Amino acid sequence: MRKVKFLTVWAKALLILAALTFSMVSGCSRLEGKDDGQIRNTVIKYNETLPLAYAGETAILKSVATEREMQRVELFKVQLAEENKVIRVNPVSLEVNEIERDSSGEVSVQALEIWEYRHLDSATLKPLGQWSKIRYKAVYLLVSSDKGWLVDNIDFEEELVN
Repeated sequence: MRKVKFLTVWAKALLILAALTFSMVSGCSRLEGKDDGQIRNTVIKYNETLPLAYAGETAILKSVATEREMQRVELFKVQLAEENKVIRVNPVSLEVNEIERDSSGEVSVQALEIWEYRHLDSATLKPLGQWSKIRYKAVYLLVSSDKGWLVDNIDFEEELVN
């Protein structure tokens, strides 16, 4: 009988330990899930705001992007201006596939995106061609700030759809 009682006590201890471990792990994943939602929302807001930045002032990205990323967008606009062009873009679809964290606190977000775009003459704003669609495999690098998560850099591969 002692062996049975010992096994019962041991089994109860294991069950309690398992329950505690499960509650700690599930609590952590709830926190990560909430954080993942904020990260995902930052990428979504960035994509919603980017067309406005291309059409006007790049500073509109300030709530979703770092100074480094805003400079990259501004440089692209300057390069287009040197060709007497501006760009109009519309996000068609965005699919966030994976969110990864590294030890330094940076987060990378892998996404698939489809955008439509067209170039306009910078002086007249007349279209220089038809709307085209482009697919991106994008990796966003986000950093945490006192404002929340901000897009710091984007690496992407592009493929013309039409």
